[in-house]
Amino acid sequence: MENHYFSLELKSDCGKMTKKYSFPYEMRDLTDEEKDILSYWPEEIFKLIGTRTCCPIGFKGIAEDILNFKPRPDDIWLIGYPRAGTSLTQEILYLLGTDLNYEKAASTIMDIRFPVLHCGQRPNSEFEKILGAPPHLYLENTREKRFIKSHYGFNLLHPEILDIGCKVIFIARNPKDNICSVARFPFFANVPGFNFKKLWNTIEHDLLPFGNYFEMLQEAWERRNNKNLLILYYEEINKDKKAAVLKIADFLGKKLTDDQLQTLLKHIDIDNFKKNKSLNNDHLVESGFFGKDDKSSFIRQGKDGGWRNDIPEELVAEIDHWIKNNFQSIPDVDIIEQWKLAMDLK
Repeated sequence: MENHYFSLELKSDCGKMTKKYSFPYEMRDLTDEEKDILSYWPEEIFKLIGTRTCCPIGFKGIAEDILNFKPRPDDIWLIGYPRAGTSLTQEILYLLGTDLNYEKAASTIMDIRFPVLHCGQRPNSEFEKILGAPPHLYLENTREKRFIKSHYGFNLLHPEILDIGCKVIFIARNPKDNICSVARFPFFANVPGFNFKKLWNTIEHDLLPFGNYFEMLQEAWERRNNKNLLILYYEEINKDKKAAVLKIADFLGKKLTDDQLQTLLKHIDIDNFKKNKSLNNDHLVESGFFGKDDKSSFIRQGKDGGWRNDIPEELVAEIDHWIKNNFQSIPDVDIIEQWKLAMDLK
């Protein structure tokens, strides 16, 4: 995917020349048909022309700020579609990046120690209240080592993100389980009339306001040979957490003793993970941003193949067709064996 950025040379406070990029996409309102599909959505949505991405209306005000949010060489970034296993990966990255500072990890909620960069697209949101500023401004001003999460792909982030020296991890989950996990996202427990069929119709028409799954995957895959990018699969972590943790540690240049490794593996065990108050977003439930019911939970089972219990039988073939067509549109993409098994793809 080719982007056309226009840049200006500006002086920063320290006198060095820095580039200012113009946002490369025009924005349009949804058509009447698209609005009808998204009639259940609680906020206004717009489309980025030339992409498969939709965004909440508040993104208009920060799109250029996010594009020009400059990475630092010692940053650790996590990019991934919502519900792709980002929370588990965040915890691993944070602990490895802080030399296993469990005390700070336990005492500081994830939204503070590993903020979502673009959550300023919802002004006066719970995230802004927690941080005291929109996340991108909070992160610009912090002097601490930064851990940054984005649910938007490379096309909406700083064009030099992989050239500055920071470490970027892209986490991917098989699309069937990923869709089902999105459907169980506690945000939707507050949306009247929401159901899986409505979500699927939204995704099929490239209208989900978190970006597009396959567009994000393609952007990462095209950059897979960059030394500063690690593409990680959620199923890879589930299959062998020890191997996955060691792979991430090696990418970050970290060494673990056997005792340190075992302690970390115990910490990220799913049963312990669910009990971790710094991770389970109870504060967002208490604020009303997340709903709470028996079917929705921020941290769920963490298993592969759960879609078999969630996707209506009459939609399985349709979703399979959609998945295969989209994979075919990504040149040379590698569909790992765990994905084929988890999705029953032939």
